[in-house]
Amino acid sequence: MLPENYQKHLVTQLNKMQYLMVSILVQLLQSYRWVRLEELSNKFPSPILLASRRRKPQRFLDLPILTLEALWLPIILKYIRTHQGNSDAATQEEILSRILPSLKDYKKVVLGDREFCSVDLAKWLKSQSKTYFCLRLKKNEYLDEALKSYQKRWGIEEMFRDFKSGGYNLEDISTHR
Repeated sequence: MLPENYQKHLVTQLNKMQYLMVSILVQLLQSYRWVRLEELSNKFPSPILLASRRRKPQRFLDLPILTLEALWLPIILKYIRTHQGNSDAATQEEILSRILPSLKDYKKVVLGDREFCSVDLAKWLKSQSKTYFCLRLKKNEYLDEALKSYQKRWGIEEMFRDFKSGGYNLEDISTHR
């Protein structure tokens, strides 16, 4: 299921059939955790021949509107415009608390720049399961903790493995962009 802010934006950018296709593809990705188009086509809920089920998502993914700049960047820009200036630890915690539960089965690494300089945020992140962090704190607070967490950044490597051969198989995607 797409987050509500994505749904609101996509409804304004796509026609009904395109929106339905995005919804189906996202649901398939979330359910089967497989990005390989052939595998998704096998799971595609449509009473058409397998060859047609393969072509339908491929044709959809080749649409010019499905670009980062045209479709996804406006969502990011809207978020940035509504959150001007540095956010406080409470806001950062609120945002991260929406994301981290969906990744509960994975090791997570939060790397924060100078905006993420709260000791309170560091304490909260430390209490999160399988969550490592490296924050740029003022006056070297929690420096040792941050260094240890940064050394554990290999969780990112595990994520790349998942994206490649360990689950999502992104390397096997054959899109023509």
